[in-house]
Amino acid sequence: MQTTHQPALFKQMEDPAFYPHPADSVKVLETHISKVFLANDYVYKIKKPLDLGFLDFTTLENRKYFCGQEVLLNRRLTRNIYLDVVGIARENGQYRLDGEGAPVEYAVKMRRLPDSSSMKYLMRAGRIHEPQIEELARLLSEFYDQASGSRPRDMDKTFETIRDNCAENFTQAEPHAGKYFDRDVFDAVRSKTVSFLDQRKSFFENRMEQNCF
Repeated sequence: MQTTHQPALFKQMEDPAFYPHPADSVKVLETHISKVFLANDYVYKIKKPLDLGFLDFTTLENRKYFCGQEVLLNRRLTRNIYLDVVGIARENGQYRLDGEGAPVEYAVKMRRLPDSSSMKYLMRAGRIHEPQIEELARLLSEFYDQASGSRPRDMDKTFETIRDNCAENFTQAEPHAGKYFDRDVFDAVRSKTVSFLDQRKSFFENRMEQNCF
């Protein structure tokens, strides 16, 4: 499936009239793998047609599948936020949410949360303290305890595997630095990741001996 339609689709999604619900304005955010449209009470996220090795969104079928997986996974940690996967059809040269005909794109539909509830805002406002961090850690711990213990058979629990996987992620993402995300930030994150792993090799090895991974 060709994805040359995305620029035209994104342009229409910047128009409040595109949405079947009230939208006074549309705020557009972008990550290296997604385009996000905030339209009043709702958010729509569309995956870019990228193949970074560790993810492949190059086909419509794959983008639909991973939109569905995102909704299923994140519903386990949220309540009434991840609403659905919605199809976008093209009719008479115009794109429409849940339009008639075969979808040419899919979006994750979410309920919009106030910016004042974001972790970044709360931290800057000095409203995140030890009790909140401990509660978040407890929630995540319970979540991972319930997750399946199965993993790929070729995933050896070794420090070298962890380090190689991190290095591979940076190698595959590097060609997109400066295009989809800031090059300086990319270099800083890679440097700090390598430094962190090298300085804590014994910690990882102890954790693996205790079967914590």
